[in-house]
Amino acid sequence: MKIKKITAILTALLTIGYAAFPVMNQPIASFNAYAEEVAESPLSFRVFADHAEVDNCNTEYKGEIIIPEVYEGLPVTGIEYAAFRDCSGLTAVTIPDSVTRIGGYAFSGTPWLEELQKKNPLVIINGILIDGTTCTGDIVIPDSVTSIGNRAFSDCSGLTAVTIPDSVTSIGDSAFYNCSGLTTVTIPDSVTSIGIEAFRSCSGLTTVTIPDSVTRISSGTFQSCSGLTTVTIPDSVTRIGGFAFYNCSGLTTVTIPNSVTSIGCDVFLLTPWLEELQKKNPLVIENGILIDGATCTGDIVIPDSVTIIGGCAFEGCTGLTTVTIPDSVTSIGIGAFEGCSGLTTVTIPDSVTVIEVGAFEGCSGLTTVTIPDSVTVIEAGAFEGCSGLTTVTIPDSVTRIGGIAFFLSELFGIDLTTEIIPDSYSSIEGGTFEGCSGLTTVTILNSVMDIKDNTFNDCNDLTTIYGYSNSTAQKFAEDNGYKFEVLSDKPVAETPCGDINADDVINSSDIIMLTKYILAVPGTELKSPEAADINKDGTVNVMDLIALKNIFL
Repeated sequence: MKIKKITAILTALLTIGYAAFPVMNQPIASFNAYAEEVAESPLSFRVFADHAEVDNCNTEYKGEIIIPEVYEGLPVTGIEYAAFRDCSGLTAVTIPDSVTRIGGYAFSGTPWLEELQKKNPLVIINGILIDGTTCTGDIVIPDSVTSIGNRAFSDCSGLTAVTIPDSVTSIGDSAFYNCSGLTTVTIPDSVTSIGIEAFRSCSGLTTVTIPDSVTRISSGTFQSCSGLTTVTIPDSVTRIGGFAFYNCSGLTTVTIPNSVTSIGCDVFLLTPWLEELQKKNPLVIENGILIDGATCTGDIVIPDSVTIIGGCAFEGCTGLTTVTIPDSVTSIGIGAFEGCSGLTTVTIPDSVTVIEVGAFEGCSGLTTVTIPDSVTVIEAGAFEGCSGLTTVTIPDSVTRIGGIAFFLSELFGIDLTTEIIPDSYSSIEGGTFEGCSGLTTVTILNSVMDIKDNTFNDCNDLTTIYGYSNSTAQKFAEDNGYKFEVLSDKPVAETPCGDINADDVINSSDIIMLTKYILAVPGTELKSPEAADINKDGTVNVMDLIALKNIFL
């Protein structure tokens, strides 16, 4: 899976608020389903459930701007990415103390920022170092700084060394991106968060010490740091994000502690360290995570020491023909077998609960797949482009199938159940079976409360949908010109999943009620708690809100 494609997938998931991917900290109220944008010249604000942020500024405005501390009764706490970018007439800005987050390039290309840079190349607002791109040589960041903002030093090629004080707790996304002259950086124990691509393409960086205070290395943090030769990951780290050390062409020594339980896509791809391990054994395993098998050929049996097949582990392994996965494996990662065009057979054990995004995408030689009863979720694009796939058995344990899950597969018939889909299965996402030109019949049961219009796009041979009288399936069939065959009558559930306020309609009122409940707004009670637990995991949380948004939209 190429970097560009992974990024596109993550961006799409973040757009719908998919918090399970550890890419960036988005406030729950940023979901478009209930956040509204309000324009007011020269500023526009994005209004959330409990705060507001400056979203944009009229680039034609000239003079001074005072950002209010409160907007429509809500505290103004942030300035979004590039909010004032290229406001060429902006000469002065007053920013209230309530602002604790300032996005990258927020004031780029403004006279105001340029004047501040002349006074001091380190521009600091409310403890946030928002710009240091004009710095040269060795710098010491003052202890008045608590966070280094997104892209604060991006493309600052004249920077050679940075000392970060104990006052700093976070380093933002792309903070030192492409600082090619940077050879030394001191990160104190106070830092708990290092952002996405924070030091990407710092080709002059030869050593880096990651402090014990850091629990996660984000995606692409040290990607393409070609001068980096040795990395020691502290015991505090539990997760390493995708591409974290990708293309570190000088990296020969890596120490990974037992504390690491998650390793993302292509973390060490194109490093001498990985290449040496591949020569010893084509199955590279760290802490029970199979991180690479791309050099494998023929039939392979994954050893039972493996508990996770990592993201992109076998990506593009065209010589792979069959894979036997042991019962010890509980997770098959994002794009794990993507592009394994020679793969004809895969055995998925009962221990696996989730088949991740694009797990078997482009496995054109795969003809049949049996999904075990343990699987509850088939993520977006899991079997996309499996052009040889003719039969899929989806068990009644599956509660959600992501969009384009079987896109361009040659399915000849599918039941979304072996018996009855559980009541937790509430929605079939858009494009799930798009392009399945061999698909002829589909059985959809009453628990499915929403079917997106493009679910079966370009399924040219699909003629008949089976379901119950007066069901979502019947309405979908009639609206889209399919023949509908009635199954033995089965009553629709009294309170459908997603009808949070129990008014027999799923609409924005349900989204608002669930949002207030998750945010613990005083006085908010769920009229139908069972309907609020949409994914039926026993708890009502942000994942149910995401599922509800998908049903409504």
